[in-house]
Amino acid sequence: MKVIIDARNVARTGIGTYTRNLVNGLLDYKELPLDIALAGKPEDIRKFFGGDVKVISLSDSIYSLREQVDTFFMELRNKDSFDFVHYLNYSKSFFSVMPYVVTVHDLIQFRFGYSSKVKQAVGKMVLENAVRNAKAVICVSNFVKNELLNFCKVNENKVFVVHNPVPKISNRDNESEENYTKPFEIYVLCVGNRKPHKNFGVVLRSLEILKDKYPELGLVIVGKKFEKYDYLDKIVETSQIRERVLLLENIPHSYLSFLYRNAILTVSPSLYEGFGFVPFESLQFGTLPLVSNIPVSKELFFDADEDVFFDPHSPSELASKIELFINNSALREQKKRLLSKYLDYYSFDKFISGIVEVYKKHFD
Repeated sequence: MKVIIDARNVARTGIGTYTRNLVNGLLDYKELPLDIALAGKPEDIRKFFGGDVKVISLSDSIYSLREQVDTFFMELRNKDSFDFVHYLNYSKSFFSVMPYVVTVHDLIQFRFGYSSKVKQAVGKMVLENAVRNAKAVICVSNFVKNELLNFCKVNENKVFVVHNPVPKISNRDNESEENYTKPFEIYVLCVGNRKPHKNFGVVLRSLEILKDKYPELGLVIVGKKFEKYDYLDKIVETSQIRERVLLLENIPHSYLSFLYRNAILTVSPSLYEGFGFVPFESLQFGTLPLVSNIPVSKELFFDADEDVFFDPHSPSELASKIELFINNSALREQKKRLLSKYLDYYSFDKFISGIVEVYKKHFD
């Protein structure tokens, strides 16, 4: 089986993590002969996978006219040498001359207005074309699958769910942590970009409710700021607890590890996720996560106690959950042990096996 993997995003976060997980898993897969070539910027591919992998040069001009041309001619040049392409994002040429599989991670572009109406309309055309003409569509959760089926005209029988794997913590995560000090005696940690759907404001409001009873409790938010969408600076500036809020971005991995390990809780208040890694990362670092009760959270933590979920629109409910757990270390440990089973459930081996099963179903 000869496959081209779309590796244009390998150096990025998000889809980049998915790309690295998939490629490393397929390169090590022994149960099925796979001849793999990676399409993307050669310097990025060799940085992550070494010099022995097959490389097909392809620009990383995502969501552009150039992308339409480049991906078409990439297929045209390689259609006689490979069986299919696996695109790790639906952004590809409108016209294909090779069979392909496509992964859909989320539909957030169409749910929160982060692009103009014109771009959304064009994006929907590209998405619908990509999934309609694909041999198979892989979604990272049942939530995304259901969203896709409601949003696009696509044959349900060719849409498959393969959950993301939970990344393993490497030894380097422990490096240099002794150089850091806790920003507050006790604090709640939030991790993620600062776009509005991440909903960090509800955590700030919940801690304002608790400010008199727990004056030592702080809030640390780590994530990339987007000037066009960011609202946190403004609400923190006017907050009653502004002295107890720390906003960080572009910090070393070792510092993020330190913050995870030393937080009293992590809170993931997002209004929308396709999968969501932060609660799993929190568990790996030994800290209990509280998660918004959005559909994908309920799917991923499918039989977890209601104590760890909260309404992302209710600061008072979140405040009561935070208070419940900061006052009871035994309960925190109990819930953390119960949730830890999900780290093994979303395993790397299960992820790769799921992807390969889709390949075999359509191309073996």
